[in-house]
This record gives sequence, C-alpha cells and structure tokens, in this order.
Amino acid sequence: MKLTATQVDLLQMVQERPEPIPLRRDLLDRPINPFFFKPDWGSQVSLTTRWLSDVTKPLGGRRQAMILASRPVRSMSVSLVADTKEKASALLASLLEFSTYSGCPVPLFCDLAQVQSVDVIGGVVYGDFSRRRFFAGGRCVFMSSREQADQNAVSAMFATVLEVGPKSMRIAIDQAAFRAISESDLVFPCFDAEVVTESSIEMKTDSVHIATVRWNELEGSSTLPALWPAISPDDGSLASPLAQVIDNKPVFPFEIDWGSSPTAQPDRDIDTDQGSRGAVIEAKGEAFLRFDFSLMGYDRPRSWRILRFFDCMRGRGGAFWLVHPSRPWPKANLSLSSFSIPASGNADAFSRHFKRAAFIRQDGTIEIRSLAPASYQSGNFEVGFSPALPDNDFVDVQPVYICTFDSDSLEETWATDSVIPSMRFTAVEQKDYGTVSIGLGLGYREGSSGIYAIQDCTFMARAGLNNTYDFAKSYVWPCNNHRVFDWGDIAYGPSRDRSPARVKKSLSGIPPVYSGLFRFFDPNLNNGQPAISSPVMEMPHLTNAQVLDGDRHIWGANGFTLFVSLTPHELPGSSGAADKLLFRVQAGSAGIRCFYDRAGQAGAARHQIGIRQGGTWVNADFVETFKDQLTACCLAVRVDNNEGKCRVWLNGTQALSSALTAVLAVPQPTDVYSNEWFSAFFVNQLLSSGFVLNGFGLHGSVSFLACYSRPLSLEEMKTMHVFVSNQFKTPFGNFSFYA
Repeated sequence: MKLTATQVDLLQMVQERPEPIPLRRDLLDRPINPFFFKPDWGSQVSLTTRWLSDVTKPLGGRRQAMILASRPVRSMSVSLVADTKEKASALLASLLEFSTYSGCPVPLFCDLAQVQSVDVIGGVVYGDFSRRRFFAGGRCVFMSSREQADQNAVSAMFATVLEVGPKSMRIAIDQAAFRAISESDLVFPCFDAEVVTESSIEMKTDSVHIATVRWNELEGSSTLPALWPAISPDDGSLASPLAQVIDNKPVFPFEIDWGSSPTAQPDRDIDTDQGSRGAVIEAKGEAFLRFDFSLMGYDRPRSWRILRFFDCMRGRGGAFWLVHPSRPWPKANLSLSSFSIPASGNADAFSRHFKRAAFIRQDGTIEIRSLAPASYQSGNFEVGFSPALPDNDFVDVQPVYICTFDSDSLEETWATDSVIPSMRFTAVEQKDYGTVSIGLGLGYREGSSGIYAIQDCTFMARAGLNNTYDFAKSYVWPCNNHRVFDWGDIAYGPSRDRSPARVKKSLSGIPPVYSGLFRFFDPNLNNGQPAISSPVMEMPHLTNAQVLDGDRHIWGANGFTLFVSLTPHELPGSSGAADKLLFRVQAGSAGIRCFYDRAGQAGAARHQIGIRQGGTWVNADFVETFKDQLTACCLAVRVDNNEGKCRVWLNGTQALSSALTAVLAVPQPTDVYSNEWFSAFFVNQLLSSGFVLNGFGLHGSVSFLACYSRPLSLEEMKTMHVFVSNQFKTPFGNFSFYA
C-alpha cells in the first residue's frame, strides 16, 4: 500500500476530537487568559509526550502490559524573557494566573505556523499546518508576528479548529474576537494546562526577568490526540505508512545516530537474596538485550515520523522488529533456505542466542525467518531456515529481535521551531511477549480487551476516566485529589457531552466533603489504580424524562449482570452496626439491592442480595464477607430470568449458599424509578475524638462499575473477572455457575 504525504497527514488528523475547556470570561464576555510571551529559543523548548501504561514482568516470566488511555499527555518547559518593567510586571501576573487556574490554554510554541492568506467569508486560513498538532475540535491561538512590546490582553485571539488539512484550516473565531486575522500572523495549537506548580523567575536586573515554567496538559476530554492511531494486533496495516509491517509488527525504520555513543547491553532478570555471607543472585529466564541509542531529527518531516512511530507504539505498549543496529554478522553466503557466515565462538552459543534473522533487500525491506540450530562446517556456521526465501534479491542477513520501548515518555528538545536535534530511546528485547489488543476508546489492552467485545453494556464507569467536577472540567488519573460530581460512561469511549442522549450515561451526586478522585503510587494499594472515595451517587438516566423509555432500563427481559470493584469501609464500635446499603435500583414492583458487611458486625441487613418481585423483597445472605481493609474486592451479580436464578460471586468465589430464586420484571413506562449507588459510603459520623471519619478504606472507594442488560455467559463472566482481577488486584477465583 502506497500513500502520498497528503494522505498520511490526513490519516494522522482523523483522530479523537478534543473538547477544550471553555475560556474564562470577564463581565463583557471577553475571554480571560494569561498573557503570552514568546519563548527564548536560546534555551530551547522542551516538549514531553507521556503515555499512561501499567507494565509488569515477573522474574523470568511473561511481560504483561496495559495501556490506560487512548491519548497521551504533554508537558512543555520553556524560558520566557521580559526586558522591560512593563513586560516584567505582565510576566509575573501571567505566572500567578497560571498558578491559580486550571484549564488555561497554552500555545505549543514548537508547532507554530504562519498565516499566508485568509478567506474571511469562508472562515479559512491558509498556511503550512502539516506535521503540527492542529486537530479538528481543538483550540488554536493567533498572535501578531511583531515583537510584543505593547503586549496586552487583546494581542492573542482564540479560535476553534473545525477542519484541518496540510495547507488549510477552517476555524470558528471566538465571538468576542477583537481583531481580524491578518497575513503573517502566527498561529499555534493549544492544550489546556493544569495549575502550574513548577515555575520561577530569575531577576537579572530590576527590569530584565527570565521565567522558567513547566505546563502539564490537563488530562481528560480536552487532551490532544496522539499523532498516529494505535495499530491493531490483528491488522498492522495502519502502521504501513510509517514502516514495513511483518506479522502485524512494524519494522523499526530509522538509522541510529552513531555520534551519540549507542550501546547494546546484555541483561538478565535476577533475584537477589541478601544473606549473612553476602548476596546470593539467582538468574531467571533467558538473557536479553537492551539497546540505548539516539535518533537525529534533522528537520520537521523526519522528526514527525519519529514522533508518529512512538505514538503508534503507545510508549511501552506496542512491539516492533529491530534489526541489530550495528549489523554484527559478516557478509553471508545466501541460498533460498540456508546461509553461512564465518564462525566466531561455538555453534551451540550461536543457536541459543540467535533465534531469528532478517534477510535484507537492496531497498532496505526485509523478510524474517526462524533459524534452525547452526552447525560448524569448515570454519563457518551453516544455518538453515524456513520457509524458503521467495527470490535471490537479498544482499544481507542480520539478527532481528522483538522489542518494546522501555519508557512511556519521549522528550522533544526543539532547538528551533523546525528542528529537534536528537531524541533518546531505549529498546528492550522481549523473549516472551504476549499478544496486544486494542480497547475501544481506551487504547491498547493486553490480555483483557475482551470486555469491550461483550455486547449489551448499558453502563461502564472507571475511576480516572471521564470524572467531572463540573461541566467544564474533566479529570483523568494520575491527578491530585479532585472532587467528583459526575462519573460518565466509558463503554463507548470518553466523552464530556452533556446532551440528553449522554446524560443517561452518567452517575451523578454530591459526595461528602472529603470524597474525590484519588491516585495511588503504592502498587499494593488498589494495584496503584485510581479510585473514587466515598461516592454517593445516582443514575439520572433512570428518571430523566428527556430520555426515551427504552434507554432507561438497566436490565432486560432476560435479566441483568453487574460487576463492581470496590473497597468497602470499616467503622469501629457501634457505627459498624448500621445497615450498609451498597446499591439499590427499583422500578415499580421490580428491583435489585445489595447490602454489605466488612467485619461481621450485626445489623438489620448485614451482607445480602435482594430481588424485588411483585412488591416484595426476596433476600439471601452472603457466605463470605468483605474483610481486608486495603484490598479491593470484585463483586459480581447475575440475574437470569429464563432460569429464575440470581447468583453472586465475591472475588470469583460463590457468595451465596445456593442461587436465589428470583426474576427481575421488565419495568413499564409508567413505573417510577428510585436508585441509590454506594449510599453506604456516606457515613458522616463523629468519632469520640470529634474528628469526622473519612479516608480511603474507611468510607470506602469504587474503581470500576459495569452493568449489562442480560445475563452474561460463563465465558463472558470469566473475561470480566480476569479484567477486574488483573487491573484492580482483586483476589482471583474460578468462576462457575452453581445451583
């Protein structure tokens, strides 16, 4: 498949649409934003792209990876110079604004473009917008190309990108724009920034100030998309414009920078036991190679190709073929099914460490073959392979490896607005690399993406994705403790759409004062995953009159399935005797509810499931209770109306002594809904000391919730359980249907 440069650029641009946070406005409805200063290119502009992944590898075992978001986040560090008292004052005020407000738009200085002409009537500007981070739906800012000696609030003018191509961009100008766009204006793509926590001002003189500031992109729906879509493990053709694709993995397409002292380091997984007589080292698995090298950017086209390849891999998530950079094998004698090279060392060692080879054509394209054990013959290693090569046009053979990047972050240090001198990479050989799959709207998933193929999901929510404080702010882990008033559906990808059609897909409510979205650096706490502490929420779509009746039901004619990852709280003394209603959804005479109990305290309803039939609750107690304060639990509930059974599992283990005889009647259009979710977490009681009892594991937290409008099959239940167990470190059990 051959693509033109224009087609490649358009492919890059067809990505998720960012949704910038609305600009703050003054009393005259004019946008308010800190002043912008041109960067000091003498100090360079640094832009870091960071993917969110969770990669684990047991010693000597199989690598497991999970990519947590479909978009990367960026961080930009620049130096800004003010050379007059007026500019110094404005610079100080700007940094204070950035340090006060979250969501301020920041220009990506390295991606500037110059306006060449303007179609005022059509709302189109012309210029070179290729290989820059302009995205449909994103925000851009126009600034005068003249020196900003008279800098003021009207010097920057914001617009929304409606469509973008390599040479033209259709925009929507802010209604309160103060001036027209002129030729020679500079236009920058913008990202919404978090509150600035890293800035300083060096006062050279009383009027010359140099500010160093680092902006971190706000994570959420406003986050800019990747520069290249993720490749599928089943179809790697999406990477073919960037590199040759073999076995659904791209071939690393760049020559390394030999002036940067590249290294190839043999490595090994080891387990060290520090005994009384010194350390005892036990090697695990096979030895592997770690390659450290730099790539020269040269110019924007080559730099952009490197950046696109990194995004295509999603940092550490994707795998690629890497031909050994130094081409260590001497020239080989090649036939269609074997080759020979001068022997060095012994044949057994050669066969042990070289399992695959790349056969290289004159144009640089390759074929990859698995190698048979080598034999020593007349001073040469004779090596067979299969299948045979298709022709005799190959000029070289060299070792090749399956590799992944060793970091989720890539730093671009721009010397000018056109050149990245160098980018540093580490590639690690993977001896036992698992399959990689794509999760809809959330990026790569390894070993768990099957949950997104399960049909009839009425609602899916995950802490850290599409969590909203208000209509203008959306938060994604990692973050500091943000309050959460709305928890949006992610079954079909993150969204901040507040239209009636999307309102049905949210949990909403007012949590206690100390609730919010928490991050965990300790992998032993909730597997290092985010969680919403002390949520008290409802599903407004159950009662929203603007939503069609058929969309209001979370269970169907055949039944219902629920999965939730939570950490229940524990209250001391008499507080623990209170009823703990985890959730209840009721429509007319039909409904489902669940009480929980962590430590076995007495209560009117301790730990049980209930199904409402004909206006009467039918209940059954759990066999196992929630116990460990710091360990997340996986609660699964399945109601099968055809079988007339309700089953509950706690951490994959049977939670009822026997299945509860129960049927969930389909709600009628006239039924009145009532619903409470995680209401037991709202326990605003005072201890004897007078302090309010709040905190993770005390008032409880929730990481994941998924509802299905039918009873899932056993295989689907197992798929969901594996996902929750792997992601949120809930104990693993062997799911089975019980009588």
